[in-house]
Amino acid sequence: MDQDVFPFETDRLIYEIQESIDGAQAILQANTINPIALKEYDVLTDSLLKASGLFWDDGSGLGKLIRPKLVHEVTRIFNGNIDAAYKVGASIQMIHNFSLVHDDIQDKSIARRGKDTLWKEIGTSQALNIGDELFALSYQPLLRLLQSGIDYMNMHDLINLIQASIIKLTHGQYLDIKYEDESSIELNSYLRMIEDKTGALFSAAMESAGILSNKNDSLKTLSVYGTHLGILFQAIDDYINIWSEKSIDRDKISEDIYNKKKSLPFILTANNNPQAHKDIVSLYKNDITDKTVGEVHAIFLDNKIKEACQSFILEMNTKANNALVYDEYLKEDEISEILNFKETILERIK
Repeated sequence: MDQDVFPFETDRLIYEIQESIDGAQAILQANTINPIALKEYDVLTDSLLKASGLFWDDGSGLGKLIRPKLVHEVTRIFNGNIDAAYKVGASIQMIHNFSLVHDDIQDKSIARRGKDTLWKEIGTSQALNIGDELFALSYQPLLRLLQSGIDYMNMHDLINLIQASIIKLTHGQYLDIKYEDESSIELNSYLRMIEDKTGALFSAAMESAGILSNKNDSLKTLSVYGTHLGILFQAIDDYINIWSEKSIDRDKISEDIYNKKKSLPFILTANNNPQAHKDIVSLYKNDITDKTVGEVHAIFLDNKIKEACQSFILEMNTKANNALVYDEYLKEDEISEILNFKETILERIK
């Protein structure tokens, strides 16, 4: 992202994440009655850094950092507590990353951000363990909010907010896995799934920025906008998975088809042409091969599902905008800057 337009300091976010991981190292060495050589934990330490995206000095493991950038940018627009925004952003990013570790196991994904997924490198059992520790460590930046001048009440509210978003995220993942075994789901069920799976952290990012900026009268608006934003981003992600030619994870292209995911193209096919939907369901009864993927793509093409997805994305974009623009407590320039930031992010991920 253009640092001159959106002055996000990645190094400050990395510092907050690294500080939390260092805390885990301190626990390794403290209060033990049976000390062992620290080299026994080398794989654990490296794996935590890989799961967090910090292992690679070139920043290639960090991803787009959309969620912490959202916390930072909205807090900046509101003239809120920027130092605290990096701590909250670090917590949300660590939660996002731990969920990806588990998600990759559940989806059997072999690549993430152009690199081997953690489970493929160290095995499923250890990757689950690393994901669990990263989840536990995600609370550490929140517990340091007092150092940034956040009072106990707001820190309590932020911790509750983040905790609720984790619960929603896991509920969304539950539905995602559940729907893999169902031949048909309604559009509303899909929307609820991504509202929780993806929208929860976007909502938390927006609402936390409001808390850090004393925008108490607009917290509900910010939360709802964040939810719509998450739905929009997931719809775009579903679209990119099938049709993008720019993904750095080439192994992820059409992965939703290989995994028989009930993603947006599948849902819209069911809505637009029940017979085409039945044809895909019939194909999904067998093992998915490259030939199968080609046949599913042909069904999408014949039924103009790419165009239907594009229309859906535009509709979700409008809903996100509308969730924000009618708040009487937000200034017009604040709304304009938030929407501009969203559009900039959208251009970067397409």
